[in-house]
Amino acid sequence: RDNYELSVRIIALKGLKGIGPKVVSDFLGEVFDKTGSYEIDFKLIKRTKIKRLSKLVENGLDEDVWNFECQKARKIIEESVTKGIKTINFTDDEYPKELNVLDTREKPLILFVKGNEKLLYEGKRVAIIGTREPTTFAGKMRQRITEKISEAEFIVVSGLAKGCDCLAHEMASIKNGRTIAILAHGLDLPVYPKENRELANDILRNGGALVSEYPIKTSLRPNYLVERDKWQSGMSSGVIMIESSERDL
Repeated sequence: RDNYELSVRIIALKGLKGIGPKVVSDFLGEVFDKTGSYEIDFKLIKRTKIKRLSKLVENGLDEDVWNFECQKARKIIEESVTKGIKTINFTDDEYPKELNVLDTREKPLILFVKGNEKLLYEGKRVAIIGTREPTTFAGKMRQRITEKISEAEFIVVSGLAKGCDCLAHEMASIKNGRTIAILAHGLDLPVYPKENRELANDILRNGGALVSEYPIKTSLRPNYLVERDKWQSGMSSGVIMIESSERDL
């Protein structure tokens, strides 16, 4: 229950105007330093030394507004459940241990997962990345590398982008279903890019998982794609670059 309430409060904090993930991370760090836990109430928000948050309090953020934001966050989590999406925060046992090595400011505090959540915390994960326009040679190498990784029971992590990403997902899904696709939008929205929507369905059917740090109803933005690329490697034990163009470097 405590973990559920922490997820509620993280989502509520991120829902406040002008509050991004790094501010939330700083506030969580401040709370932990003061209390030895991540139990958040409005009194702690009122006493915060985090400028962005204290400015909101000065401009009218009160306990009623805070409770309203928490209620909205609960609805997000509950509606996610009805769509087959689980909410995991960084203190949950299901949270990838590779990400938990990172500083709180450098990792996603919340993950939303659709499909086989065990892939996040069981076994070893390897990220396979590469250009969106692979050569024929890269296509052959991708197949051979992904086959070997899958046969060794590694979980293939990638971003479901065009090119090397989707090719790696396809092969891993066919071989043993052990693949995780990191998406840059809410998991209730149509998968981007649209060419890979059927592949996303195949990943789920074959026992894989779709993961996002963004709650339902969150549309894709270009900067979210950058974050997605970071978490591919962040939740993996290693990274294999199949092929890169100069503009990818």
